[in-house]
Amino acid sequence: MHLFLKYLFILFALLWYGMFNVYAQHEGSGIPFSRNTIAEDAFPLIELMPIDSSEIVAAKSQKIAVNAIVREIDIRTASEGAWYKIKDRNVWVARLKSAYAQSLSFMIENFFLKNGEKLFIYNAYEVLGAYTKASNRANRKFATRQIKGDNVIIEFSTPYPVAESGTFTFTSVFHSFSVDEYTSCNINASCIEGDNWKKERRAICKINVGARNCTGVLINNTLKDETPYVLTANHCIWDNTEAENSVFTFNYETSACNSQIAYAGHVLSGATVMCGRYENDYTLLKLMDHPPVSFMPYYAGWSLRSDENLDTVTVLHHAGGTPLKISQSVSRPLDSTFKEDDEPAYANGAFWLVQKYNFGITETGSSGAPLFDKEHLIVGTLSGGDASNLQCKNDLNDYYQMFNKSYTVQPLTGLPMINYLNPNNAPVASLAGFDPLEKNVYGCDTFSNIADTAGRVLHLYPYGNGYLAGHNEDSISQFGEVFENADSIVLYGAWFHVAKCGTNGNIVVRAFNGSDFSSSAVFEKVISQSQMVKDKYHYIEFYPGINLTGNYTITFQVEYQHSDTFAVYMSALNNEAKVSSAIINNNGWQNMTDFLPGHESVSFDISAMYCKEKNKTAINKAEISQLKVFPNPAKDWVVVNIEGLTNPEVQLFNIYGQVVNISLSINNSFIKFNVSNLKSGIYLIKISCKNRLIIGKFLKV
Repeated sequence: MHLFLKYLFILFALLWYGMFNVYAQHEGSGIPFSRNTIAEDAFPLIELMPIDSSEIVAAKSQKIAVNAIVREIDIRTASEGAWYKIKDRNVWVARLKSAYAQSLSFMIENFFLKNGEKLFIYNAYEVLGAYTKASNRANRKFATRQIKGDNVIIEFSTPYPVAESGTFTFTSVFHSFSVDEYTSCNINASCIEGDNWKKERRAICKINVGARNCTGVLINNTLKDETPYVLTANHCIWDNTEAENSVFTFNYETSACNSQIAYAGHVLSGATVMCGRYENDYTLLKLMDHPPVSFMPYYAGWSLRSDENLDTVTVLHHAGGTPLKISQSVSRPLDSTFKEDDEPAYANGAFWLVQKYNFGITETGSSGAPLFDKEHLIVGTLSGGDASNLQCKNDLNDYYQMFNKSYTVQPLTGLPMINYLNPNNAPVASLAGFDPLEKNVYGCDTFSNIADTAGRVLHLYPYGNGYLAGHNEDSISQFGEVFENADSIVLYGAWFHVAKCGTNGNIVVRAFNGSDFSSSAVFEKVISQSQMVKDKYHYIEFYPGINLTGNYTITFQVEYQHSDTFAVYMSALNNEAKVSSAIINNNGWQNMTDFLPGHESVSFDISAMYCKEKNKTAINKAEISQLKVFPNPAKDWVVVNIEGLTNPEVQLFNIYGQVVNISLSINNSFIKFNVSNLKSGIYLIKISCKNRLIIGKFLKV
């Protein structure tokens, strides 16, 4: 296997198991141009007015969880910061400080970037971005995830003249403060109490609506098509303005039972309200982006039954916006009506009343959290109840909307929830959860019809202007590569070696089961050329994987309504090479060998990424989990948490899979690596302990 592709596959495999810090589709990667180029003190400073302690007291007194103070700002390239020339780019930089913030996050509006432009938000702890043209939204705005610390540098770079560059305006900053007064009252979901809830934990998300915190759950529908519906409370999100400005953080839980360290990188931004009703206090959202494979998403099941499986109920929630907690009651909830002082009436008899928890409690921030029955199916979501106190009172009266009552009720806007969660009108009283990762695979690899040692060539079109594998004079637009296969596999994606790309046109990628092109495509995805970079391998994810048996074909189609040029690299022409490539010519597929003047064989530089299927009995029982690495990117040192691990074996690898010897110090809680002498690049840390494998990565700058 080609060394470069082997490295990329290693990265993908880690993504598959959720090992890497991968963010939402609107956020890419990279290193800011100004980092280590210009002294931070030289950047213009925007210093916000200090937060008054009375503001925090007032915020904490609200019924809904608030962990941040909102400051309205107006930061744009025309009025703040300074422009620099770095290499061939115009780079705008500004520095912002909001003293004593635990972390900062932002609302960005009027966001419209052009091809090649990048926006970063970074500090000594981490980097947000790059935000690019691929981050553009129809409403021209989105909310960022949190970045640790009370100061950040905002960098925007463009290859265009300043007057012709893209636009954005930072309109709000959220200054977060500590909200962990009741941490001791709750039980982390990573403790033994949460061991039987590992799948459902992957469905839970912390929701930030500006400065407010709530909880939501990714919920399954009868088509099991992974439509990213999230169920939460109506008092958390009630309209599209709230939904569009919300941030959804998945897998936000502590690294160990007694740890306070939690990773908050699995983030998606923005949603649409499908339906909701104040009287039943529910809202069904649809995320703007589906959770990628690296999030290890799980779509929780639900039940309309109210007569069984309720003698034990469990709630997974983000109390106070903290890492995921678990609470449980072993008493059947009562049918009840939820009442709040000075609030309009809720629906009569449409709420479950949980009077006491046997362990754990709920708090502000738990609102919207799912209540599961004994079969791990959703029967409601949290609306409200009595507040706890520092004595960790657990005999609370907590009220959950009854899912079976909300399921068919007519909402204020949109269709009843049944239309979305049961679109095919299936006769179901309950629906099991769906795990898109529950594929039993082994032997994961990449495969190309081009030998590792062979060269890659950009072939000119033999019958006129253009390229053999791209735009050409005869407007041939569809190209296919056949892959021989004798196994049952799961096809997860393909790497395209892009030789030429434009700025406006689209590429349509398809996958077919078989090699005769007669069947319907089993996968289709449209990709903008603006998301690609020439002379680079570009990965197309076939989410969440395609089950195939025997030969298969991967094709791409270019558009001709734009003047942009697109082409893919190929192997050298060879009369003895495998016949694997084809084109659409004269309304039908034709082997490339028959099409070429000299009848040579040639292959597209497309590599399939797949795993073989295996029996469930052969599954490796080793537990694989994610390692938290701080700071990241790193300059002089990194620290990883090893709480709860006994005699861990530690290894560091470079991008070529070679072990790197490095100075480190270990105590009972942390390992500290001295990385000051390492070359810049990506490094992998692997920690083995008994039957656990913990993997993480960091970027050395």
